[in-house]
Amino acid sequence: MNTLVWQSRPPRSESQRNSRESQRDRSRRRLRIIVDLGHESELPTRDGTTQRTNQSAREVPVTVGTILGDRYRIDSVLGFGGMGVVYRACDLKLDQQIALKRIRPDRVSPERRETLRREIILSRRVTHPNVCRVYDLTEIAGEEFVSMEYIAGPTLKDMEERERMLPLGRGLAIAKGICGGLAAAHRIGVLHRDLKPENVIVGEDGEPRLMDFGIAIESALYRGEPGDTVPGTPQFLAPELRDILERAIAKDPESRFPDATALSDAISAFEGQVLDRVLAEVSVTRARMVKLMVILEANKSLAATFDPTETLRIILRTATSETDSERGTIFLREPGSDELVSQILEGGSVNPIRLRVGTGIAGTVARTGQVINSVDAYRDARFDKRTDASSGFTTQSILAAPLRTPRGEIVGVIEVLNKRRRNFTKEDEEFLSEVGTHAALAVESVREHVAAVRQARRDGAAAVLRGVSPLLNPTTWPETPGFESAPLRWRSEGPVLSVYAVESRPGCVAMLLVEDARDLEDSVGPIVRASRAARALLSSAPPSEVLRRAAEADAGCAVTVARWEGDRVALASRGAPVPFLLRFGRPVPFEVRESAGVSEATLETAPKDLLVIASRGFFALQPDGGSTTADQAIQRLARGCETQGLSAAFAALVSEWKKLGIAPRERDVLLLATKRL
Repeated sequence: MNTLVWQSRPPRSESQRNSRESQRDRSRRRLRIIVDLGHESELPTRDGTTQRTNQSAREVPVTVGTILGDRYRIDSVLGFGGMGVVYRACDLKLDQQIALKRIRPDRVSPERRETLRREIILSRRVTHPNVCRVYDLTEIAGEEFVSMEYIAGPTLKDMEERERMLPLGRGLAIAKGICGGLAAAHRIGVLHRDLKPENVIVGEDGEPRLMDFGIAIESALYRGEPGDTVPGTPQFLAPELRDILERAIAKDPESRFPDATALSDAISAFEGQVLDRVLAEVSVTRARMVKLMVILEANKSLAATFDPTETLRIILRTATSETDSERGTIFLREPGSDELVSQILEGGSVNPIRLRVGTGIAGTVARTGQVINSVDAYRDARFDKRTDASSGFTTQSILAAPLRTPRGEIVGVIEVLNKRRRNFTKEDEEFLSEVGTHAALAVESVREHVAAVRQARRDGAAAVLRGVSPLLNPTTWPETPGFESAPLRWRSEGPVLSVYAVESRPGCVAMLLVEDARDLEDSVGPIVRASRAARALLSSAPPSEVLRRAAEADAGCAVTVARWEGDRVALASRGAPVPFLLRFGRPVPFEVRESAGVSEATLETAPKDLLVIASRGFFALQPDGGSTTADQAIQRLARGCETQGLSAAFAALVSEWKKLGIAPRERDVLLLATKRL
């Protein structure tokens, strides 16, 4: 699309055209010299100033940050050419980014001033989304400036140099936009006459805009140039050589499109022809995929239930039908697992098949990620014959493809068996590979949904637990006459999963810890029920009875109870380790009775003995090397308690853990500690 100057002239003879062509060639050579000289006369520097090779010019440099005429602040250089430099500027009066074209002083003769005025008048008349708006012509300190709409984006010239070749659809869209802008200008009688890549800028929205109507002229006044000279940039002028392009650049103006609208219509028609041809040439594989997607769309209600079995069944049924296979199977692989398990069977009913990754045809596909087309299964060393032996089916040929997610993870394998009447083709391979991709997306979507639902439930449970924890746990630790006791907690980032309580009277203290090993969303109710039942008896009943009442409320919770009265302590635990008893920093050995999952012990104590009930978070607290055991940590705490209080000894222990790189995991580190005075 090199010419868009539309005009009507009487037909000329061949000799007239040849003569005119030779004159035009001479004019082009002259113009090329003029343009090249003009381009050498001015260059912008890095700091936004301009340097001139023509020392006779009267131009004064403009630097970035300069404010012209108390209105325009120069921000950067956008480009330059034979007529002058174009700056990015800010119109301080309107608080608007604009393009400001500075006209070279040596080019502004009285005649040129009139040309500039005409450019502004003509350009302001053209209002169209594909035409850059021109605002005004301003004289500042004896120099002419043209203010224009600022459009962020490259010119077509920039795109040509950077991308070399545009995709067809994008190129046609830009061409139609240019035609739209030209047509708008032509409708009001304005011809551009200098259409070239440098004068088309493509905005961030992808729309092209025509710029620089610097040699524009009203079509009613156009009667040809004196001496048959041609304005514009020579290498982008239309010559005056099959389809739209040849017609657009035809030598004979009468053979060209009558106007820009006709050219735009021809481009649109061509787009339609291209689309028809592309659709006609769509491979059978793609056509089958369209069919598959139609089926999936029709079964959207199934997918909406997030039932992976039904979704995969639809996919597998389509795969076996379209490949004309007798049977099909989809194997799934759990994240982090080395085993494939058949989830969906089509065309037969057999027991679930289990394969290790790397074993059998499906296992090989899962390991390599490559499609396997085996025309004779029993001659293929990778085939596992035990599957046929258990099902009674005879496998002849196998086609298997990976279920690969967009991230490249192989979540399973789809396999079809025994193509009727012939072998599986390359086309079948491509189709099954596509099906595998869609099946992987279905699996991934279901897993993401399950994970999202689980996280939502977990977040909801955490919120509930945070709300009820103040009601279940003591806000302040009560006085325990005859004992020094305290809850020692190192909080994790996860939600609180434990409930504790203390009851005391002079010479007697009882402590309770309730935890649950289930997922957070499943543990809130059990913890609340078990802890309420246990707390009701904590001050009066022996530990075994407290434990029994908690188990009646919920048998899944881990419960530990200790009752220290005088010099005797009674212990009971279910689903949790028994408490620690330490004397002089060393564990005191004692006998534990086991019955129906309940651990009980009763033992004599001495002054300064330390009793510690530890949470699950404490036992999960281990350094990377695993060099510190729970017993060793408790002994260090006990030794610290020999010379300082419980809280201070625990703080020193936590500081030591941090130095070793130890930190809480998903659960709080909680120690209910009591020291006999």
